[in-house]
Amino acid sequence: MIISDSTVFTAPKGTVFGPYVEGTFVKIYKLSDIKSIADSAKVRHILIGLQSQKTQTTRTPEVAKRIADSLLVLLKAKAVKFDTLVKTMSDDLGSIEKGGDYGWFDENKGFVDPFKNAGLQGTVRNITVVPTQFGFHIIEVLNVSKTRHNSYTVAQITKLIGPSGETNQEYYKIASDFSGKNQTADAFNKSIDTEKLNKRIAENIKEGDKTLPGLEAAKDLVRWVYKAKKGEISPVFEFKDRFIVANLVSIKEKGIAPLEDVKEDVTAKAIRDKKAEAFMKEFETKAGASKSITDIATKMGLTAETSDNLTFSAYNVATIGREDALIGTATALKAGATSKAIKGDNGVFVVAVSSVKDAVLPQDFKGKQQEIERTNGGRVDYELFDALKAKANIEDHRGKFDF
Repeated sequence: MIISDSTVFTAPKGTVFGPYVEGTFVKIYKLSDIKSIADSAKVRHILIGLQSQKTQTTRTPEVAKRIADSLLVLLKAKAVKFDTLVKTMSDDLGSIEKGGDYGWFDENKGFVDPFKNAGLQGTVRNITVVPTQFGFHIIEVLNVSKTRHNSYTVAQITKLIGPSGETNQEYYKIASDFSGKNQTADAFNKSIDTEKLNKRIAENIKEGDKTLPGLEAAKDLVRWVYKAKKGEISPVFEFKDRFIVANLVSIKEKGIAPLEDVKEDVTAKAIRDKKAEAFMKEFETKAGASKSITDIATKMGLTAETSDNLTFSAYNVATIGREDALIGTATALKAGATSKAIKGDNGVFVVAVSSVKDAVLPQDFKGKQQEIERTNGGRVDYELFDALKAKANIEDHRGKFDF
């Protein structure tokens, strides 16, 4: 909580501060209480929990309070010792061996506020029953510091700075007019340019998607997408702070995509393969039968790079990235051997192995076995479910319903 007016520390109880603009909110604060509390305190307690760790049973708040009140009567009448009740009745197992005592604490300690307040605002030897989310604590104040300070309780009222109902209606009308006037893809795109609107593209929308980039709770829009025809313009969809009009640009049918839809990807891959063929031919022509990696690099006008401690299980090669073909080739070669030019994902490579270090096998494979069992165990449920779904030829159309 941020209050820009520092007079909160000198103002009388009941003073109102603000309003202030904080981010997207307007806030008003009220100094609702001022209390003098000890800088630190020491207490001991007995917890009558809602979940009894001793008996493994559940109590209602009424039952827990009745037990705590009864014990308080016994303690005040000195009919039983506090230490005895800690051992026999407390559900706070972490403090039983300490007699219910967690030592000195201040207001920054990570205890719940009612527990802290019982000590910091209490007097020595005072015993009270204090409710928290854990149950009912019977708390005795053992000691408090001589130094004290004021604790301030500040209440706040906040209001989001947002558009009014009239503003929402006006923008809905604008979006509705846009949708009504632009019922073709050409008109849709032309109006976006003319009116300088913000056009966003969402690709690969699945039938079960519940969100889209920048849009939460987008099920209604996704449902429309799967009912609409290619080129269709949507009605207005209202989200938290915006109105959306959509144009269904394309539909990917199940099965093999038409060449026109994947032409760019296919062209890029074809160009990459042709470049790789040209580079491999260049290695063959310029390097010839040379087996020296340094000599090959010189003839190609390149620099030989070194990668230390490369293993078969490596995911990436330093400075290059993922290169399965390079890693596989390197780990298959013997020390001193040089490969032919090979095509990888990021380039064409010649690999020379300078040395091979045999892996040191563990004496006991039990740890590795347990690791593999845990990994496979975690995969069983979802892979089995996917296999059963594929075997049953199930199609998931839950997106059509209100899930």
